[in-house]
Amino acid sequence: MDNFDHEELPFGNFDDVPDFGRNEEQGKEEGTLGKCPKCGGDVLWGTYGAYCKERCGMTLAKAFGKQFDREQVRALLRCEKVLVTDLESKKGGHYNAWLHPDGTEQYSFTNKEGKEISGFRYKFTMEFAEREKKDEQTE
Repeated sequence: MDNFDHEELPFGNFDDVPDFGRNEEQGKEEGTLGKCPKCGGDVLWGTYGAYCKERCGMTLAKAFGKQFDREQVRALLRCEKVLVTDLESKKGGHYNAWLHPDGTEQYSFTNKEGKEISGFRYKFTMEFAEREKKDEQTE
């Protein structure tokens, strides 16, 4: 047999090695942001934004190319509207809009590497914010 005590590994113990994968511990420290609208699991904050702990495929991190912050995700999970600023129009202009969660929908697309990506995301009803009028001046 070997000369090693099997209670202690010769190259150290793995209990003190950090987990470089999902940052679930960070989410546990802060608590959950809310419940997933698809499966009812806890939504946590990780390295890349909000995610469902149950990994049901629900995307909660961004919409229209804008990353949501923690407070916006909390509001969306409570079915409240959130203000998203500096959205870019097809003509190249910029605008602000309120997004109202309006259920969930399945999505799929093929990424640049040719891999099929699919999951679930919020459907939104968009309400445009008032534009600031640059012509009007008050005395």
